[in-house]
Amino acid sequence: MSRTSFLASCLLLIGMVTALTAASSPAPVVARYNIQGMFCGTCVDQLTRTAQGVEGVSRVEVNVEARRVTVTYDNAKTNAEAIRAHVNRETAFRLALAPPQAAPGQRTRSSRRCC
Repeated sequence: MSRTSFLASCLLLIGMVTALTAASSPAPVVARYNIQGMFCGTCVDQLTRTAQGVEGVSRVEVNVEARRVTVTYDNAKTNAEAIRAHVNRETAFRLALAPPQAAPGQRTRSSRRCC
């Protein structure tokens, strides 16, 4: 086997492995929750650590002012309800799934005016 054909075979193999890895990795899922019982930076740290303790959670973003948390996770390892239940069980916080966000420009029921 020539050096050129060996390198081409290696590149082909690398491409196949990369394609297989990408195909087997599910896209991350994002869940948004409303939070009750959170007031300070220490609360943010505790909530973040607790949510990250769930296998499959890859990212936790907390907004104290809006009292919201956004969690990114692997749907093959966990789900939104399991994350909510874990945080509610392990902390004094109460998470509830937030209603889905409307697409930009789309009016939701709560954004409609009565008159």
